Order: sequence, then C-alpha cells, then structure tokens
Amino acid sequence: MAKKGQNENLTERQAVNPLFGQAPAFAVQNSLVDPAVVRYLQDVRKEALRTTVVSIKPQKRARPVVTASMYDDDDDELPTLTARKKGRNSAYEFPDQLIYFDRNMNDWIKWFECTKNIVQEKAYEFTGYDDNTLNILLCQLKQYMETKSKDEDKLSSLIGIISDECIETTDSSDHSLEIDETWAETMCEKLQSRAIKNISEIKDCVLETPMEPYGFKAWYKYLISNVPVHTCFVTMINDRNVWILIQYFQQGLLEEIYKRGKNASVLEEWLLEIMIHLPVNITAEYTSTLRDLGKKCQVLIKRQIESSSAKTLLRLPKELEELDIKAPQQNVSIFELVLSIIAKIYGQRDLIDWKSTLI
Repeated sequence: MAKKGQNENLTERQAVNPLFGQAPAFAVQNSLVDPAVVRYLQDVRKEALRTTVVSIKPQKRARPVVTASMYDDDDDELPTLTARKKGRNSAYEFPDQLIYFDRNMNDWIKWFECTKNIVQEKAYEFTGYDDNTLNILLCQLKQYMETKSKDEDKLSSLIGIISDECIETTDSSDHSLEIDETWAETMCEKLQSRAIKNISEIKDCVLETPMEPYGFKAWYKYLISNVPVHTCFVTMINDRNVWILIQYFQQGLLEEIYKRGKNASVLEEWLLEIMIHLPVNITAEYTSTLRDLGKKCQVLIKRQIESSSAKTLLRLPKELEELDIKAPQQNVSIFELVLSIIAKIYGQRDLIDWKSTLI
C-alpha cells in the first residue's frame, strides 16, 4: 500500500482557473503526461481553429424564370393572340375563337362590373311576409295546386284548407306577383309530406326557415329547386359556404353545364349570380379555389374549340332581366365570362396566356 507521501508525488495539483472558478478536468500540463500526447492535442487545436476561420464562398443558385404575370395589373403585359409560326416550314395560327376572346374580354369585364353594381344597388331583397302578401302567396299556391292532379287526397285537402281561410283579392291575380313554379312545386311536396290539419300549419310551413344544405347532394337539390336571386345570398348563401359551391362547380357542375344536362340552364344562372356576389378582396386560399375554377373553364373552352361544337351563349337569370340588364353585345359563354373575371379581376392572368398553353 502506497504511503501518503508517495501519492502526492504521483499527482500534481491543478491551479484553479480564475475565469471558471474550478480546476481543469484534465491535467494536460502534468509532468507525468506523455509530451507526444500534448503535441498531438495542440495540433488538433490548431487545425480546428484553422478550419473555423476558413470562408466558404456561397454557391450561386439559379433563379427560376417567372413567365406568368398572375398579380400584375398592367394591361400592356396581357398576351395578344396573333398568328405565330410553329416551325420553319409550318405555320400555326391561333383559333378564331381565342382571338375573339382576346379582343372582347375587356368589354365582357365592363359588362360584368356594371351588372354587379346594378344588382347590389337595385336588386330586390326579401325581408319577410306581412299579412297581405302572405294571403296573396297562399291564394296563388292554391291556384298552382289546382293545376295539378286532383286525384291526390292530400292535395285536395290542402286546397280545401286554403280556400276556407284565404280571401281572394285582385292582387292575387296580379301578374307582377306571379308565384315561382319551382318554389311552388317544392312547397307542395313539403306540405304533402306532413299531416297538415289547419291553415296555421300551412303558414308555419311556408314561413319556416330552411336549414343550410350539407354535402353535395343537398346543395345540388337546393340549386336546382330554387331560382338564383339576390335574396338567396342574404338568407342562405354566405361568405363561407359560397366557396363550397365554387368547389362543387369546379369538381363537376361545370361539366354538367358544358354537356347541357337537364339542369344546365339553372346551374349556369347560379354560377353567374355567384360570381356577381363574390367579394373582390379575398384571401390566398380563396384565390387558389377560384384559380382551380378558372383552369376548368380554360379546359372546357379549349375542348369546345377542338370539337368544333357551337358555343352556348350566356343565359341571364330572370332577376337580371327584371332589372333591364341585357346580355353583352359581344357574344360570350359562361365559361369565357368566368375565366375573364378570374383572370382580370382576381389576378390570374396566366390562365389566358394562350401562347403558353397552346404552343
């Protein structure tokens, strides 16, 4: 066993570092440490310091070339459709329909903005029924029921209840107060599905606030069962679910309009009313949603050109006709109008750069 004096000779005390307040963990300067190890550690330290101070030149990154002027408001940068050669020995000309689109797009936008202002300022906004208007509505609903089959017991019962309680007036036959047949048909189905016993229950059914549709099937039924009017965008369609409708049009309803399905006309009218009621200032997310709609319109326009099929002209909702709004003088389809709106008003101008999409 080593004595106390011998242990003190084998170790050397480390001085306390004044900066850290403690002795170093490793006694590198101890006389018992191999000098070769000390030199090796010093070389490692020098190499580490040399590597740290070496400057590394930053690598140059190639910047992507942006050709689309999506958010540029300068009209001079819009592509002009003209004849253009595709190769040395062959010539390529833009289709007449696209040249027509390019020449008339600004006029379509002016018409749309004017129409939007008129609708916002003058369109009728329903605020509810008073006793007189409710009486007129029920009388006209009864007249509509009388045009249907009287063999149905429920329908006959409803006609009898309304006849006993409602008073026919000269206003009931006023053509300016004609009932909407789509609404009347839906209301008849609704009344027949319930056990109606008196006029109060009929009035409650008429005045009942409909629930907001949920899911594609419910919204589709709502669209084809209601005439698109300004009031719908006050009572049912809001700044949240209107974007759901935009998505539905992009995902399938535009195709139904293009193929001229059974409900193509009313869906086309709805799309125009939706575009009229969209706010101008929207978020990036909603801009992306509109861009997808514009891309789909672009596809359908090119498909119509490639198939050489006749262009279906824009159909105006009845509400616009009542406001003395005429269709644009320059013939336009719903797809051309919607694409123009998205490109010009919402900044997605690369969607109408036909040079990049066709050549």
